[in-house]
Amino acid sequence: GEPMRDRSAGGRPLSLNGEDFEKGLGAHANSEVGYWVGGGFATFTATVGVDDGCSGSVVFKVVCDGELCFESPVMVRGAEPLLVNVSLAGVERLQLVVGDAGDGIGCDHANWVSAKVESLK
Repeated sequence: GEPMRDRSAGGRPLSLNGEDFEKGLGAHANSEVGYWVGGGFATFTATVGVDDGCSGSVVFKVVCDGELCFESPVMVRGAEPLLVNVSLAGVERLQLVVGDAGDGIGCDHANWVSAKVESLK
């Protein structure tokens, strides 16, 4: 399916470990969403986890100009969400990747909540 702005991959409100979020990106494994940031930003931050409405398992990755900048452990519903904080200094292309953790894509709804890029000061 298509990534969902401010909704889970299933179209529900974004929810991680019992907490709802207004802003973010809901995606389904396996997925990749790319952004051209053009070297003009300092950091990318987000909180990541499996949506409360599903019971799959996923791995989150952040790739900067083709280089792996962040990789989560395997995450499942109810696990403590992880904070992602990646430097974008000099980065032209940012990719948000969700993998299926090796066990298929059944109910692999991954949320990147409160995701944002910070400008250079």
